[in-house]
Amino acid sequence: MKHPPGQHPIDGFPRFGTHLARPAPAVPADAVIEISGAVANSFTLPPAALATLPRRELTADFHCVAGWSATNPHWEGVAFETFYRLIIEPSVKPDASATHVAFGGLDGYRSTVSIEDALAEDVLARDP
Repeated sequence: MKHPPGQHPIDGFPRFGTHLARPAPAVPADAVIEISGAVANSFTLPPAALATLPRRELTADFHCVAGWSATNPHWEGVAFETFYRLIIEPSVKPDASATHVAFGGLDGYRSTVSIEDALAEDVLARDP
């Protein structure tokens, strides 16, 4: 099996941040997904709102920037494009143009992705 240059295969799928020797942050009982930026008004919605959207499953390799690859993990969730088109896009300001999407986690980590990459067919919005 061929991996991208500089990647090495691993068994399993590690929790991100385990090298920091601290437990994963607790998900609050009243957790919300916060939407802000190019939208007319910032808003939140509960993760349970994802349950109202169609789900999909896929098997796809995960290549981490740290140099490891998890081969053939199974993923399940809502296509991010569905979430974006049905939840976010209707709230975008008429004169705004989104070029990137920023994702932030309870652990304080953040990732910014081009809108084209975020809307690719293999990107899922996962509920906790």
